[in-house]
Amino acid sequence: MPKPKIITDFKTPIIRMRDYNVNNNDMLEYADNGLFCLTGSWYCAQTVINIVNTKKYKNIFVCANTEEEKDFYESKIDEDVILCNNNSFINENIYKILDNEEKKYDMIINSRFSGYKNTNFANLVTNVVHVGYLDDKKTKIPNFGYLPNFNGNIPNIRYTTNLKDIGYKYLIPEEIIKYANQSYTGGIFSSKEGTCMASSEYLLCGLPVISVKSIGGRDIWYNEKNSIICRNNKDDIVKCVNIAKEKIKNGEFDSKLIRQMHLDQMDINRNILTDYIYDKLIDMKNENVDKNKLKETLLYHDNNDLFI
Repeated sequence: MPKPKIITDFKTPIIRMRDYNVNNNDMLEYADNGLFCLTGSWYCAQTVINIVNTKKYKNIFVCANTEEEKDFYESKIDEDVILCNNNSFINENIYKILDNEEKKYDMIINSRFSGYKNTNFANLVTNVVHVGYLDDKKTKIPNFGYLPNFNGNIPNIRYTTNLKDIGYKYLIPEEIIKYANQSYTGGIFSSKEGTCMASSEYLLCGLPVISVKSIGGRDIWYNEKNSIICRNNKDDIVKCVNIAKEKIKNGEFDSKLIRQMHLDQMDINRNILTDYIYDKLIDMKNENVDKNKLKETLLYHDNNDLFI
């Protein structure tokens, strides 16, 4: 699991944590004097409520990914909740448009190899590349398309609980970005999860997204200029891919605009977090920091947080 991001550039330590970091011992020394920023890894996560209500961390607040999630957490906890989508802190210098990559795939699907991702919805799309990572509990491996994670040794199985000897390799970001830039569209078909960072990574690489209707936080980034919301119907997904390719051809979907819209929305959220923490540092310890420097320290997830 990715570790929490612990910032000690200021008098008050700032800890960026996900709900699965609750047992990380590195944070305990800051429990009384640190400022803890907590984000859930799933929509309206009970783990977030549990962490806050244990009162283990003296100064903690929650970042909600949607207005609905903000309302939910505010009804369950007595600490501050701010609207700040987790996908705002992807490193846009890593996930970007590569101008010299030729399109080879109709769709990239970047996801955990798990059943809830519903990758089989896209099995009628002509040319799909799957990139992703294994689920330690129960893995569902797509039985169609190209799977570069498996070195060409695609397991002839749909489900497995034995992850040994299946030829799996982990792809680094540069490889994933290359496959994204070789694709016309990015597909994501889970109906509920967290913010789904892969969806925003598609957008930062200039790809229009083909997505089913969803809750969790990825949907706030979508509009008519960067995505198509499809039915969870295989024929409709093929139709939407073809529509997207036509829109790319006629300029309705423009890769640079898709990326820029995401960057603009990221900056709004980054400013929300920076302003909140800036004010909180003054209120807590009368610590007046340089706001630009503060924003820079908060700008990205750590490198080990790229695949959430």
